[in-house]
Amino acid sequence: MPIRARVPQRVGTYAFNLGRTEVANILLASALYWLREFHVDGLRVDAVSSIIYLDYDREDGQWIPNIYGGNENSIRPDSCAASTRSCTANFPT
Repeated sequence: MPIRARVPQRVGTYAFNLGRTEVANILLASALYWLREFHVDGLRVDAVSSIIYLDYDREDGQWIPNIYGGNENSIRPDSCAASTRSCTANFPT
C-alpha cells in the first residue's frame, strides 16, 4: 500500500495495516496482554476517524479510495470488531 494511504496527517504516525493478519494478531495479543497482566478496565483507541475514513484530514491526492471508490475503510472496522469479540470472550464482564 502506498505511503500516502498509511500516514494520517494530524496524528503524524503510520496507521496499522489491519488487512494483514500478522498486524491484527499482534495488536490483539497486546490488548489481551494488558487485560490479563494489568487487569485494565478497558482499552482506548485514539484517532478513530482516521481509522474509519481514508480521507480524514487529507487533501485530494493524499488518500486512495477503497475498492468501491468510497472513503470508508472497509478492513479496519471489521478487524476492530473481531478484536473486541475476542477480548470480551477472554475477559467477560
